[in-house]
Amino acid sequence: MNRNKRVFLWIVGLVMVALLFFCFQNNAIGITEHEIALKRLPVSFDGYKILQISDLHNKWFGVSQKRLMAKIDKIEFDIIVITGDIGDARRYDDEPIHSLIEQLVPLAPVYYVTGNHESDIDGYDALEAYMTSQGVRVLRNEYEILKKDGAEIIIAGIDDPTMHTGTGFESALLKLSLNETYFKILLSHRPEKMALYSTLNYDLVFSGHAHGGQIRMPFIGGVIAPHQGFFPKYFEGVHVEGETYMVISRGLGNSLFPLRVFNRPELVVVTLNSTD
Repeated sequence: MNRNKRVFLWIVGLVMVALLFFCFQNNAIGITEHEIALKRLPVSFDGYKILQISDLHNKWFGVSQKRLMAKIDKIEFDIIVITGDIGDARRYDDEPIHSLIEQLVPLAPVYYVTGNHESDIDGYDALEAYMTSQGVRVLRNEYEILKKDGAEIIIAGIDDPTMHTGTGFESALLKLSLNETYFKILLSHRPEKMALYSTLNYDLVFSGHAHGGQIRMPFIGGVIAPHQGFFPKYFEGVHVEGETYMVISRGLGNSLFPLRVFNRPELVVVTLNSTD
């Protein structure tokens, strides 16, 4: 075998390895589990499980979302929260969303908040109407009370800042935080607003948006995230400021940058533990 042929075969081999690597990184869904001990959580909600789905960006995971649902079917949970960017404004397609929603709703109560992409999706009003018709609780600057064995907690949802004008985001957050006697869960797409969530004494926040930093490097973490820039502080996992815990999902899909590196799509499962 001459030298040119060997070089060609090496190049073909490296390309194949790279394709397999990126295919795995962008499509092999992981399940991340967190247990969080929370001071104000009523004892009745001890062991309560929440499945978080974020940043689908209208991505397909097999025909009829088969691979995604196969993962979800392995998880036990009490409610499902969807923290924005379920669609992608650059290439919007509602079919992957419809397929997922239709399969989620029979499993547990589903709560949803908008992300930044929803504000630019031409068909967003129709999408919201569809989700509501299917039984999804769309929380747009409002809350509901969750009840269990005589105890009550609040689950609140805030529109992404792109859906507000002026200081509307901050004032809506303040209004939602006024029920001080309740344990409060907040669904908000933006993790970079953590200082504000903490100041307003939310107990537990679910967020997304950062896509896990897109590329994750050993000892460094996420490389870049929207509205945080390079080497973001909030890109995945559990963060604590004051008495506020925030859970950030790496999400499922991609948007402007089409690849994930050492940053597989994930489903997040959070188990709430009472410290009483």
